[in-house]
Amino acid sequence: MGYNVADVMHNEHMTTQVVLSPHGRATELCIAAVPGTGAIPDNRTLHLGTQDLLRVAAFAAGSGFDLVRFYWNDPYLQPLDPVSEDELSREMLDLFERFGEQEALSALDDDFDGLLVVGVEMRSHATGATILLRRRGFIDTAQRDEARDLLTKAWRKLRLT
Repeated sequence: MGYNVADVMHNEHMTTQVVLSPHGRATELCIAAVPGTGAIPDNRTLHLGTQDLLRVAAFAAGSGFDLVRFYWNDPYLQPLDPVSEDELSREMLDLFERFGEQEALSALDDDFDGLLVVGVEMRSHATGATILLRRRGFIDTAQRDEARDLLTKAWRKLRLT
């Protein structure tokens, strides 16, 4: 179930992105429609690389969410074959469950050398809704308010990039 990051950014189904609030407050996020390439100024977009996504996952796990899946690409941001990606996702979920965030981050340099986490899927205990957060803040969810609240809290606490 791999995906190419470049394709996702232009996919018609990927229509929302978590961005800094247009109201000038650097500690507030909003979920904005993505009308086209370059439509959201770079100074409002989030980087959300591999380590950021793992940190958000750890924050979510401690904030009423279950971690469902991690999505991976190779060092060239190309998708992995589905079997490899499923196995890597299970390994990362196991690391989080058994050892926590620090071990998961440490494993990136050893066990997952060169591979990139490009997405994390989380499920809310409160609503049962899923949030799929991807690199650069692209997001799929039916619960936009819940996602915005979670990610704003994570942004403030973790000082993400």
